Amino acid sequence: MNFTIYRWIPIIVAVTLGGMVNPAAARPPSAVDLSYDTEKKDLHIEVHHVASNPRKHFIRKLSIDKNGQEVDSRSYAKQTTATMLIEDVPLEAVTGDVVRVEAICSEAGRKEATLVVP
Repeated sequence: MNFTIYRWIPIIVAVTLGGMVNPAAARPPSAVDLSYDTEKKDLHIEVHHVASNPRKHFIRKLSIDKNGQEVDSRSYAKQTTATMLIEDVPLEAVTGDVVRVEAICSEAGRKEATLVVP
């Protein structure tokens, strides 16, 4: 019998498992909290995102829409802390405006939230 094929099985298993581990390590944002200060005309954004290595894994972009139109887009090289990104964005809005924020992770996933301005 030829047992040469059996030498390749551990390599095939290692490559397969190694390919499955990396995507699982990246966590998408878990929550996006929004509040609007009508006096300051400021949108307060808190993106909850746990990153084991904040230099490589962080919230890389915020996209801010008001009433279906993009009004701001911000890119980041790191997040505020290892567990979240906090940002205050100047925004002119009136009661009833619908503000949507999408947070995009540098490695995997995205999360969005919507706020109707009170």
